[in-house]
Amino acid sequence: MAKKIRVYISGPITGTTDYMERFEAAEKRLNGEYSVINPAKVNSNMPEDTTHEEYMKMSICMLSMCDAIFMLNGWEDSIGACEENIYALKNGIRIFIVNTLYLLCDLLVISPVLLRCFSALRISLSVKPVSDANFDMEDGKEPRSISSPL
Repeated sequence: MAKKIRVYISGPITGTTDYMERFEAAEKRLNGEYSVINPAKVNSNMPEDTTHEEYMKMSICMLSMCDAIFMLNGWEDSIGACEENIYALKNGIRIFIVNTLYLLCDLLVISPVLLRCFSALRISLSVKPVSDANFDMEDGKEPRSISSPL
């Protein structure tokens, strides 16, 4: 049996109240065809005094075990999700993006929020052409990956 692609779910958690439901819905949608890591579920077992930095260490560790990252709506507004996206870009992890306005053809158009993340972290990217990566969980289409060999 062929190894399933392992996918990490990423999206806003801090400052939201419905993150468990959103992450669970994504996990249910992806389970079966993919092996899924739901960090909201895993991190919910951490002690109450766990800091954001400690959550991010755990999250990056889980992401490093994955072949792809699945970016939920609103990820651009989450510092943690931006960090995970940058980690994926830097480490050649495929990126699945939900309901974005990204246009990916011969050039990669990066959101201003993500550019601020790159600037704040002093990260420089040399971006190579990638394919279209829009994916709507509601339309039943499978994710198409962004392959970014940085």
